[in-house]
Amino acid sequence: CLVSGQLTREDMDLFIFTAKKDEKFVINVTSNRLGAPADPDVEILKANGDVVINAQDIGDNIGQLRFTSNGRDVNHLFTAPANGDFIVRLEHLFRQAQGGPHYIYQLEIQRDAEPDFRVICSPPDEIRIDSHVLYQGGRERLDILIFRMSGHNESITVEARNLPPGVSADPIVIGKDVKWGTLVVTAAPDAAIGHSEIQVVATSEIKGKKSSRKARGGVIVWD
Repeated sequence: CLVSGQLTREDMDLFIFTAKKDEKFVINVTSNRLGAPADPDVEILKANGDVVINAQDIGDNIGQLRFTSNGRDVNHLFTAPANGDFIVRLEHLFRQAQGGPHYIYQLEIQRDAEPDFRVICSPPDEIRIDSHVLYQGGRERLDILIFRMSGHNESITVEARNLPPGVSADPIVIGKDVKWGTLVVTAAPDAAIGHSEIQVVATSEIKGKKSSRKARGGVIVWD
């Protein structure tokens, strides 16, 4: 399910869902990524009010300074400890002093979400962020960032496609649970001068089947 709401001062929103023992749910709260100033605080409780877990902020900063991926929003993989009803309690961390109609959020609860992954190709240059420059006889690295979703932990093969003549790149394998890698592109000394739009494609196994995802370019532009 997907619901939208706002966190006013002294406000607290409660949502109930039913689960069977060992069922998995992805609890995703988007607020900061929508431009809202809220800092969502999420607790999952039993029907009697006992706290099962306090879901933490997204703390995985895969891209470090060049592509910061951590934030105040929440993405939590919850495994039901028993049959029964569970309560999601959602509030702004500083609700005693802050809140309002601009403190918006979206809450999504997915039952048995299929493992998946997304790929970002980030330039190593913090100034020339719009393209990769490769000189004749030279080499250039592409930073590959892996966003693993819903428990995905399989190895991932990354390769560059549609490379121009004289340019090559050996595929790389990003191991299980690893979220970062480097793809090296090499130009021959006599490679033709020009430009080309390449594709970076990642392939991994999801539930016993090979699945591929095209990498997206990813940069952060600071004001």
